[in-house]
Amino acid sequence: MDIADKIACAELVQAWGFARDQGKWDALLDTFHAGGQIHVSWFQGAFPDFVERCRQNYGKGSTAKHLLWPARVQVNGDRATAETNVAIMVRQVIVGIESDLISNSRFLDRLEKRDGTWRMAERACVYEQDRLDPVEHRIDPRSQAIEGVVPIGRERDPAGEVAQHDRRRVEEPLAERAVAL
Repeated sequence: MDIADKIACAELVQAWGFARDQGKWDALLDTFHAGGQIHVSWFQGAFPDFVERCRQNYGKGSTAKHLLWPARVQVNGDRATAETNVAIMVRQVIVGIESDLISNSRFLDRLEKRDGTWRMAERACVYEQDRLDPVEHRIDPRSQAIEGVVPIGRERDPAGEVAQHDRRRVEEPLAERAVAL
């Protein structure tokens, strides 16, 4: 196995995420071979059609960020597989409520080297865990603290007051600075 092929495949996986999140559509198209297929929650089909749907939706009310871990790449000649953990973070309005959706997932990629160039032939996303949170923008002007947020190292007592833990925590100085914002 050639380490250069393994590195090229891993860099291709990362390039996909940067191009997708930054709206670099030509660079995104360049990550897949002609005839490539993609299977994600909201789209299944030809990769160029996926890119066109991304282009149409870009900047229209929702934003997405793909946090990609290093890919685990296995190369066999001119073919390879890559498995990459990814956290997909999406901010969108759902039933009139601005919300953050985080999907912990894995990208499973089939890559091929054609005419000396590695590109993806197929990508499937396996969704493992989702979290949906409403976005709150309320600020208490008296304390400049975000309402409802309890800093690390503190807890709410039954009366609703924020009480200091007796134990010392490394995070406490950071938490106090966050409250002061």
